[in-house]
Amino acid sequence: MSSDKVIIAQLREEKGSNAARRLRNAGVLPAIVNDIKGNSVPIKIDAHEFEMLLREHRGDNLMVDIKVDDNAVSKVLLSEVQHDTVTNKVVHADFREVSLTEKIHMSVEIELLGEPAGVKAGGVLEHLLRDVEVECLPGNIVESLELDVSALEIGDTLAVGDIKTDDTIIILTALNIPVAAVAVPKTEEQEDAENEAAVAGGAEEAATEETEKAADSEK
Repeated sequence: MSSDKVIIAQLREEKGSNAARRLRNAGVLPAIVNDIKGNSVPIKIDAHEFEMLLREHRGDNLMVDIKVDDNAVSKVLLSEVQHDTVTNKVVHADFREVSLTEKIHMSVEIELLGEPAGVKAGGVLEHLLRDVEVECLPGNIVESLELDVSALEIGDTLAVGDIKTDDTIIILTALNIPVAAVAVPKTEEQEDAENEAAVAGGAEEAATEETEKAADSEK
């Protein structure tokens, strides 16, 4: 989805992990813009403003305007956000410049709507595919594609081909791949058998690792 937010950025001369750490401590986020020409341009932006922008945006596909120093405003797509593994704070962001006249490929989340009739009858809804690959112009980016599952009975399945889109978005994922299904609920015996198999598999994997470690130590 496109945003009317303009990110104000500056070219980043500071390089290396120590410089990046100093920027973050000062409330500045290191980032990269990959422009249309294939260049990677290091920039820095206000960390708090960027995190607020992420909170206001629900999906993964965020397109914004960005202005670097005195350069003209360009349209960019947020391609990656890196988080600190301990604090979960944003530590780096990657943007990709796009042309409004050239189609792009991206992954879009699938949102299931409604409560299946089969679930009301005791079945279990299984969300089998979480996103699809699509092609569209940058101005037609969407946060998610919706799939109504309310008519599903126990044993029914909906596939990628059942997702409704207009002609501005082309789904590239194979149309026969299942997206959602309502399954018969598992019995206690089936759940116990699956749990036992998982435990046995974990023990076998651990034993294999120990054997490999022992073999490596003898080399």
